[in-house]
Amino acid sequence: MAGDRTAATLKRIALSYRGYVEKPVNRTKFGKELGADGEPWCASYASVCLEEAGFGHEFWSASAQELHDQFVAKGMAGTKCKPLSVVGYHMPGEHAGINHTGIVLEKHAAWMKTIEGNTSSGIAGSQVNGGGVYVRTRTYANVVGYGYPPFAAAPIVVPTGYLVSARTRRVGNLGLVFLLATNLGDSPMTASRSDGSEAFLVYAGASASLRIAAYALTRGIVCKRQAYTGPHDPAALQRILAGE
Repeated sequence: MAGDRTAATLKRIALSYRGYVEKPVNRTKFGKELGADGEPWCASYASVCLEEAGFGHEFWSASAQELHDQFVAKGMAGTKCKPLSVVGYHMPGEHAGINHTGIVLEKHAAWMKTIEGNTSSGIAGSQVNGGGVYVRTRTYANVVGYGYPPFAAAPIVVPTGYLVSARTRRVGNLGLVFLLATNLGDSPMTASRSDGSEAFLVYAGASASLRIAAYALTRGIVCKRQAYTGPHDPAALQRILAGE
């Protein structure tokens, strides 16, 4: 199933391959998909991640240099590090130009966190032909440039309701709050704690959740109120209640 072209999806897919190791040398699913099985595969890894994130073959090459050139040709390249950009390196001692690539996970002042294919897990071993997918900490010293995938905007998630929750020792007063919540909310519930306190949770609409929280305050109970977009069936709420 095609991805939604968002940064979050590319990050999830790239990290899903963390720890993947070639078997045998340079034989990988990534190289196979690019028609370059048996060759160094850092660019193949990045290309497959982009494809699975929803970009198809817009950025598709087994060559780190050619992959970067595709971003350049589309006017989507530069020298500014951005999270989820595709970084191109010139690693010393290797062939001229961009000879290694990866995907930026985090940007920091003096370093970045990346995930890269066909590298080593640390500074020992080859950085450009190390044989696995690993999260790495890199300085900017060897960076030539970055490619910026044209991400779609993250979908706007509209809250389906609100959770009102509290943990209190005012058990008698909580009973009155619970009664109101039963009339206004969906599947209100309580749970006793070993320290003698009582946890409370209800799912309700916007106005109802405000009424419940305000009434609880008159009984000396301070509630948390938070937008909630997950399933609000009793089993899901019970799992949330367990963490209150």
